[in-house]
Amino acid sequence: MEPSPAIPLPNIPPPESVLNDLPCRTCGYNLRMLATSCVCPECATPVVKSLRSELLREADPNWLATMHIGCKLAYTGIWAAWISIIFFQIFRFKPINTFAMPAAAATIALGTWMLCAPDPSGIGEDRYGRLRIWTRGLGIVQFGALLILVLSRSAHLSYYFLLQGPEMLARAAWGATLLWYLDRLASRTWQSKMGTGYRMRAMLFLGISAISLAIWAGQYLSPGFKNPIQWGFGIFFPWINILVLYGAVGSFDKVLKAEVTARTGRTVWRTAGSFLYSAGQLFRSKNANNK
Repeated sequence: MEPSPAIPLPNIPPPESVLNDLPCRTCGYNLRMLATSCVCPECATPVVKSLRSELLREADPNWLATMHIGCKLAYTGIWAAWISIIFFQIFRFKPINTFAMPAAAATIALGTWMLCAPDPSGIGEDRYGRLRIWTRGLGIVQFGALLILVLSRSAHLSYYFLLQGPEMLARAAWGATLLWYLDRLASRTWQSKMGTGYRMRAMLFLGISAISLAIWAGQYLSPGFKNPIQWGFGIFFPWINILVLYGAVGSFDKVLKAEVTARTGRTVWRTAGSFLYSAGQLFRSKNANNK
């Protein structure tokens, strides 16, 4: 009995593979030569998810949540700084300048640090990585400069007034780099044309900062630092600058909220609330087991 002829196997096309360098959206692992049906060997994220667009809504949800919380903190800190300046100029209540302003600057620094966290996949670092690092660092510098200024209030008037210049310069550098960073980051959102508005805000912010520094220099060179016109403009222009930052960060917060919602289906505050609730339940269960 002759053996039956072998049945030919169907031609199954090989799985598609990643032919070029492609970082994983979650951990940054190079997925080159992996099949699109596989998962990342480092974090088990499906390879196909890393093939999507560079929009923030396609990024790691934990990174998005961190940025959104940072944006909220920066937004709150800028608002608190603006209110503190108004109350201090009206009521001359020293604890506002001693405690409220440093607290607002610290909140801004923390928010800036979280907002400028690097994308785990490394996307965008070639375009705005250096700007992101500078913005992060200058957020800390503006807090340090303000803290030194507050601690020197008991020093001689001329020395205290001299320190106002570096503090204004640090704040101007931080605000300008933050606006330019938001301009670059906006290109990864569904409202990519927002970048034009941030560039215009950055130029306006730099112009007002230059005027404020010129007024400070004029006050420092005038006898007794008591020129009423210069003093009035020295208060007015910083208010306007803070409002420019407040509006820019607030508008980006709304866009970032939409990106987080599109990615996870819920806002960052609901995510944070769920985390706190789960942590509370875990803590209660441990206490129950210990009894």
